[in-house]
Amino acid sequence: MVMEEEKNFLMYFQTTIRNVCLFTSVGVALLIAKSKNKYVPLKLLSVGFLTIALSINYHLVNKYKASKDTETIQKWINVAKLCFTIICVLIIVATYKLSKYYKILY
Repeated sequence: MVMEEEKNFLMYFQTTIRNVCLFTSVGVALLIAKSKNKYVPLKLLSVGFLTIALSINYHLVNKYKASKDTETIQKWINVAKLCFTIICVLIIVATYKLSKYYKILY
């Protein structure tokens, strides 16, 4: 990989991971927040933010999946795949809490 291309990749990757972490942290904050307002269910907003983070992360992994320089990129894509797994677990937890909130599960 040419040095300029590697620099561009790392800048793009770090910015995207920063955005994924931002949406994930907002989603987790909404997941654990307590609200007396019944009109805006924070658990539902949490699932929305976590889904946005999952979507951004999914597009990041797919963008570089077919890259020719797998040695440099692969170690960084593994970080994105780990984030993908963590966000999936958080979405499952948020969905469970949302179902308990609406008394779907007893």
